[in-house]
Amino acid sequence: MIFVADMGAYEFSIDNDQDGILNNVDNCLMTPNPDQEDSDNDGVGDACDACPDTLARAQVDEAGCLMPIPGDLDHDSDVDMTDFGRFQTCLSGFAVAQNDPDCAGARLDNDSDVDPQDLALFTGCMSGANVPADPDCLP
Repeated sequence: MIFVADMGAYEFSIDNDQDGILNNVDNCLMTPNPDQEDSDNDGVGDACDACPDTLARAQVDEAGCLMPIPGDLDHDSDVDMTDFGRFQTCLSGFAVAQNDPDCAGARLDNDSDVDPQDLALFTGCMSGANVPADPDCLP
C-alpha cells in the first residue's frame, strides 16, 4: 500500500491495489491496472469492468454495469424507437393486467397494466438512439 501525504494541502491518498495509481484517480480500486485502460469509456477500468461493452457516458454502477433505466426495454442504455416498438407490444389498456414477463419494464407506473399513463412516463424517459438515458427520468 502506498501512502502520500502533503500536510500543507491536507492531502492523503492511498493505492489499495498497488498499481502505482492513487485511489483518488484509479478506475479499478482493488484490481491492479497501471495502464488505466477503459475501452467503453464508462469510468470503470477494463481490468475490473463486469460489463465491458456499455454505451460511452452511460451511467454505470461500481462494477461497470448499466444502472436500471426506465423504458429501456432492450437494455442498451438508451430509450429509443426500438424500445417504443417493444413498449407498444405490451400495451394492454386501462385496468387490463399485463402479466407477460417481457413487459414488466413497461409497467412504469407500478400497477398491473400498460396503459396511457405508462406511455406518458415512457415518453418522458426517451433519449434517442445511442444517447444514454437518465436512470432518474421518472417523476
